[in-house]
Amino acid sequence: MKPFEDFKAQTHKDDLIQSVQSKIHSNLLRTLDNVRSTQRQKVLNVINLSEEREEELIGQIIEAQMESRRLKMDLEITNAELSFYKQHEEDLVRTRNQLDLRDVTLREEQNRLQEQKFRHIRFVQTEMQRRLEEIERRREAEPP
Repeated sequence: MKPFEDFKAQTHKDDLIQSVQSKIHSNLLRTLDNVRSTQRQKVLNVINLSEEREEELIGQIIEAQMESRRLKMDLEITNAELSFYKQHEEDLVRTRNQLDLRDVTLREEQNRLQEQKFRHIRFVQTEMQRRLEEIERRREAEPP
């Protein structure tokens, strides 16, 4: 009976070993599934974070593009204003030059008229002097 009991004991031992191995294997598979699930969840979280970050970055890019467009429009407006002011400045310079030329022309005309006035005054003075001398000669020539 000993061999039968040994066989039975051995079988029971083998059954226990197999049962433990099965439980270990089952626990390992469950742990592996848990690890995979955790890893998968972590990957999904990273993907979600990446998608959120991507959306955030896209939003920032769109904002930057809008700001760039606004700044470009501001620059175009500033350039247009600058062009307007340059044109205005050129017009003012032209007007100033025309006024300076008119001023010179007026001064020349004023000088010419003043010179003409002085010549006329000298002519009148000379003519009056001549007439006075003529009148005095006639008086001297008249008999008393």
